[in-house]
Amino acid sequence: MKLHDDLGAKQLAAETAVFHNLTLLLQRSVFGTADANSAEYNGGSWAFLTNDERTLGFWYPLDQPTYPVSCQNYYEDPAMPAKSFGAACTLVALNGLLWNIHATGQNVDGLSDLFHALRNWIFDLGEQGELDTASVAGFID
Repeated sequence: MKLHDDLGAKQLAAETAVFHNLTLLLQRSVFGTADANSAEYNGGSWAFLTNDERTLGFWYPLDQPTYPVSCQNYYEDPAMPAKSFGAACTLVALNGLLWNIHATGQNVDGLSDLFHALRNWIFDLGEQGELDTASVAGFID
């Protein structure tokens, strides 16, 4: 894993390596997902975590260690860890973007493959003790 938290050109390069021309659109959706699902989320700084190859990655907020979440799917967690919260927000935002692009008739095979690879990597990180994947699963279900 590689942490990109310089909030500058290096972080943007890592984000763009993973999400290409969709980076800024997706980032805005990630932040909106965080805002919609946690009353305590009020913006702030985010880091970007990638796999060693920089082919997969997700954002997570840096301003507090946990966030209380209450999702439309009735999942609630009074103290979801920030990394897990960010991973879940990234997955939800990527899934929403994927479906919006699909609705226009465009091919989303590559984006779908990216979503599934990212989800699998996130759950692998949970098996390594890096994330609380039970909370991620509840959030994205």
